Amino acid sequence: MKTSQFTLLVALCIGFVTTTFAQRPNYQIRSSLGITGGITNFNINTDNFETSAGTGWLAGLQVKGNLPHKWYDVSAGIQFTQSKLNMSGRISDDVTGNEEIEYQLLMAQAFFMFHWKIVPNHFEVDFGPVLQFSDKLKFTDENQESFFINGYEALPANQIVELAPFNVNAAVGLTAGFKPFRFRFQYQYGITNMLRKLNDQNLNTLGGDDEFKGNQSMIVGTAIIYF
Repeated sequence: MKTSQFTLLVALCIGFVTTTFAQRPNYQIRSSLGITGGITNFNINTDNFETSAGTGWLAGLQVKGNLPHKWYDVSAGIQFTQSKLNMSGRISDDVTGNEEIEYQLLMAQAFFMFHWKIVPNHFEVDFGPVLQFSDKLKFTDENQESFFINGYEALPANQIVELAPFNVNAAVGLTAGFKPFRFRFQYQYGITNMLRKLNDQNLNTLGGDDEFKGNQSMIVGTAIIYF
């Protein structure tokens, strides 16, 4: 996937974090660079398919601006994740069955977060937007490419892999710890329809809903080291 758009966006966010309050000399604004790594629990909330969440990994960089004269701090960054998703399917279009088809999805995210300082430097409530670019779904097991999706009479599993490449998520979470180590628990919900690209592909929707709609649901647990 192309990452130049992310780099530009993060650069703008970092510029905001580090310069927005530059005209207020009475306060000392500090910026910290952080490395993030953790695990994800990913799913797509949809009525079109029977899905279950899968686990994956996440890693990234962020910069945080500490604003002592405000009730909040701010941060911006970029992160990459490879998450997994299970979907109910069957081996053939003329038999019944319930096999779990496992997909994996590579995504890149650019975020801007506000951090409500409940206990300054130790406990915060986080919230903000996440801009996401997604690759298409890929099979963990290539032998499942010939499977069919349950809920439809003859919809091949390899024809529903094209997702909308750009999506917007809303994130909320908690961060706790002692500098330079913090732990973050976050939930992301997709505001945009992640499956909207399937509506343009003239798929065989016999037996199921012919309008595709799905919203991302992802739980993220990460550790952050600040420098």
